[in-house]
Parts: sequence; structure tokens; C-alpha cells
Amino acid sequence: MERATDPERSAVECSGGEVVDDMLVELLAPTGSIPQILAFGSCDSIVGDQIVVGGKLLKPIPLNSLACNAVTLPARLDESRNYLEFVPAISEALSKRFELTEYQLAAVTMWIVYTWLWDFYRTPLTLLLAGSMEPAMALLGFMSAGVRRGLCLADLSQASLRSLPLNMQPVLLINRYDLPQQLLSTLRFSSYSGFRVPGSRNTLLNLAIPRALFLGDQEVQDDWTDLAIRINLPPRCNRQSCYENNLTHMISDFQSLGLLFRLRYWVEVIRNNEPVLGLTQQEIAEKLLGDFCGMRELATNAKSYFTAQEDQQFASRSRDPKSAILEVLWGPMHAGKPIGVSEVASRLNALLHNRGELIDLRSEQVGFLLSDLGIPRRRSQREKRIEFTREVSQRLHRLSSGFQLELPVDDKCLDCPRQDAAAE
Repeated sequence: MERATDPERSAVECSGGEVVDDMLVELLAPTGSIPQILAFGSCDSIVGDQIVVGGKLLKPIPLNSLACNAVTLPARLDESRNYLEFVPAISEALSKRFELTEYQLAAVTMWIVYTWLWDFYRTPLTLLLAGSMEPAMALLGFMSAGVRRGLCLADLSQASLRSLPLNMQPVLLINRYDLPQQLLSTLRFSSYSGFRVPGSRNTLLNLAIPRALFLGDQEVQDDWTDLAIRINLPPRCNRQSCYENNLTHMISDFQSLGLLFRLRYWVEVIRNNEPVLGLTQQEIAEKLLGDFCGMRELATNAKSYFTAQEDQQFASRSRDPKSAILEVLWGPMHAGKPIGVSEVASRLNALLHNRGELIDLRSEQVGFLLSDLGIPRRRSQREKRIEFTREVSQRLHRLSSGFQLELPVDDKCLDCPRQDAAAE
């Protein structure tokens, strides 16, 4: 390896995260504006404006001064530190500054730490914050010091979204709670890896990056992706504000330690192993906090929080009229008896009331739900009714699978999954 440059050799531009000659490449910003390039291996490391690794001349991707100043990059790599100090340092600093439950604390700690590793697994996680503005602003400010490549945004539009320095794969920290619904939908659906957003001049943008959004004082809804962590913040702020004179010190300390944590994780976990893709939040907590860091209690608390979140989402989905109406139709379908829309409405309301829903749906509203689900009705002498033809049966079975409903299997039904097929 060399630090010297060769004017005759074409340089390879790197944004960080590339592996060259068994070394992980990263970016540093010691001056706060002009990035340098770092190559880190199991036994050696080298830093420079341009470096040669494995016969290749490497240099940072071109970044304007605005991007350099807006996106937080580590100023240095301090190999004298113990990289395992990073997780407890984040957890302790959070507990001093915010009135979080022990389970919320574990979940937020994991999300911050995981921003340093998510690209290894190609699974970005979204953090959704709801509650009072003061603690949310303070928490986002704290996160800007602890996450990898944090980019703080006080406003965003469809146009400005396309001008972000996405080639750096920043972590978006958005404090604007009244974003347009269309923009929120873009942020929601673009979080899946492999899906792109059209950009300017026939380009496609990759927005599958971690992001934290403040959604205001409403409860965090369950209709985001399965890759979202939901935190309802308490009304009070914190014991110790993060907007203090040592914020600069926190950025310097957390960024240096986070970079070392990332590099050592790559050497010890990723370098010689094919990473498992599509990890659940519980699996991430176990692998990261438990197995790698040895912080079993923190991992257990995080997994408990994610399990409770899933249970809450399941309970919310069970009150979804479109899901519940499939349960109502399941029995009559297998009995082969037509059922009137008014009877469907009566059974649906009874089922939803039993699950805590207070609103009554009229027959006309139930008819609209059936239309949305693609379930036809036929007019009889008294009212419209559902006749369970083979086509309707196949439609209901596909819908139940799409809603992930675990409904009884009828051995005589041609459309129910066969037990022997499931076993295979």
C-alpha cells in the first residue's frame, strides 16, 4: 500500500463501504470539508487524500462543500480505544438525557448503533418518533452525533429529496412533522432495498437508507413497513439537554468510536462470512447487542420491545375491517351458503366490537369494503348477497394469505392448503 499518487494512473472514486484487496474503505473528514480516504484491514490501515491499495489508486467521491458540511463524517480513526465501548457509551448518554423506558432505550440504542452496520446486511431500519416537539428535537440532535453519516433536515420536498447526496448513503434525520402525505409515502415505500425513485435526467435514486422521522404529537401508526421502529416519546424532555456546549465533543467521540466499531465488526463478523440478509429486528438485536457486544440484558430488552410492537401491530390489523371481513366470510364460504350484505355487516360489527372497536359499519360501507377487496355481490329479491362460487373462494383464499391470516383449514376445500403440501 502507498499514500503517494501517480498522475498517469486513473483513480477509483470511493464513497466508503467498498472492499479492496481485503481492506474496507471508509471516508474521513479531518478538516470538516475535504474528505480523506481510509483503508482498514485486519493488520494495517492507511489514510490519505489518495491511496494505493492492491495496485488501485483510490480517492474519495467528489463532494461539494455543502454536502461535506451537512453530512457528519468521522474526523479520525483512534485505534487506541476499545471498540466495545461504543454501545454502552450510546446507551449511557441516552439514559442521562431522555426519559425513555428501559425497552425504548434498548431499541433506540440498537437503531443508532445499527446505522454503522446496516449496509453490510442491506436492510435499513426506519425510526418513527411521536410525542412532544421538545424531546423529539433533542433526541434527533443527539442522534446527529451518534449515527453514521447523519444528515439533519428541517424541511424536505419531492424536488429537494432528489438533490440529497445519496451517493454517501446518509442517515436522514427529519424533524419536520407536517410533511406532505405524498412525500411520506415516498419515504415509506422507498425504504425497501431494490426499489428506486425516479430522479432527474433519466436517473434512478436509491433511497433505501436509514431514516428517523418526527411525526408530531399523534400516535405512531402501524401502516409503515415491517422495518420501522416506533417510539412514542414522553411529554417531558430530558434530565440533561443534548444541546449543550459539549455537543461538539460528543460528535468527535461518538464518530471516532463508531467508525472503529464498524471496522472491527467488519473484520470479526463480516470479512470471512457471507452476511445473512433480511434479518428481523429481533435477530439484529441478538446478533449485534447480544452475540457481538455481550450485552445480553440490552439485547433482551430490545427484543422484548420489538415483540410487543409486533403484537400491537397484529392487534391493530385484527381491527382492520378488510381483514376482519375475511374472517366473517370464511365459515359461510366453506359451508357453501350465500350470505346477505346486511348479515355480513352484523357479524363484522360484532367481531370488531369484541376486539375493542367502537364504530358501527353500515351495510353500504360494508358493500364498499367488499368492492375494494374484489368480492362480487349479486342482487336477490331482498338485498345483495355473496354467492361462494369457485372464483370467489379462490379470491378469499388469496386475500387471507395476503393479510397473513391464520384461519381454519377445511380438508374438503379445494383451495385450502393441503396438509401434506405444507409438510413438504
